Amino acid sequence: REAGEAIDLVADRRILGEAGEDVVALGVAGLPERGDDEALVRVGEAGERGGAAVEQVGMLGEHRREEADADGDVVLAVECRVEIADIYFKKGDYGKAEAEYKKILNEYGSDRSICERSATGLIDTYKAQKQAEKALAVASEYACVNISSDDQEDLFYTPAIEAYKDSLHTLAITNFEKYLNRFPDGKYAQESRIYKANAHFAINQRPQAIELYRQALEGPNDIFTEFAAARVSQYLYNNKEYDQALIYYDRLEKTGSKPATIFNAKLGLMRCHFLVENWVSAAVYAKEVLASSQINNTIRLEAEYAKGMTNFYAANYTEAKSSLEWITKNTTDRKSTRLNSSHLKLSR
Repeated sequence: REAGEAIDLVADRRILGEAGEDVVALGVAGLPERGDDEALVRVGEAGERGGAAVEQVGMLGEHRREEADADGDVVLAVECRVEIADIYFKKGDYGKAEAEYKKILNEYGSDRSICERSATGLIDTYKAQKQAEKALAVASEYACVNISSDDQEDLFYTPAIEAYKDSLHTLAITNFEKYLNRFPDGKYAQESRIYKANAHFAINQRPQAIELYRQALEGPNDIFTEFAAARVSQYLYNNKEYDQALIYYDRLEKTGSKPATIFNAKLGLMRCHFLVENWVSAAVYAKEVLASSQINNTIRLEAEYAKGMTNFYAANYTEAKSSLEWITKNTTDRKSTRLNSSHLKLSR
């Protein structure tokens, strides 16, 4: 009856096994009223056998429950059963843990203390198995537990980000979609769109990825803006959607944090403006590309060509002449000029 004295007795006899501490706590709660010393020895020996201890204590707890009277023994027996369910959970035996927690809730769910412990254990069991919907259903069914809005988001976001980090792209897409469907404006919404897009991109689902990047770019600038704008602009350029590509190259130029990123944005703007025949803007960006320290000979040939032809079409012949003369001096023949300028895909 005296839990502390009983625990000391077991410790003194040095009969604790690997599961000793849990077994003692459970055994004291489930012991018959008489024969404590003998029962404690049985519990301790069971503790040395690890898993068998749980079954031994379970039988003791069940015996206690059957013989319980109105003095509160039922509570001790039920607490013993909760502890057994907790041990199943800690061992990773989620099937048995779930079954035990459910049984206790069905029988004693009206007791707030027992309900809270058992429902929380059941929620943790579902969390461990990444079953967010089931965990949320428990909180909805039992008023004794409450899951905050932040915790609800974590329930759905955690399985998604873990799958993403493990490169389980298809699973990550499914889990991010579940999160976004429930929390379209949640605290993880923006990064979920980006990571979901990355997962689509990784398995060559480019249209789906680009749509998500574009959705992410509808909001204000953030840590993902530069990356998303780079992917969208390049994709649209490669697909010859030059008018649309201009929008994202412009965003990239304004938000780029690295010289190489800004240079690539200017190069994209030069190409797209040229291809949609915005001669003035194409000439401006060609001049900026030529002034950049990032330029190489191949890109210089392309930029000189763009600068020369845009100025020619805009009737700025003096500006056009210097670039076109540079091209003739730095290429061996017309064929070479046409091939090098094909980087712009300018041949009509």
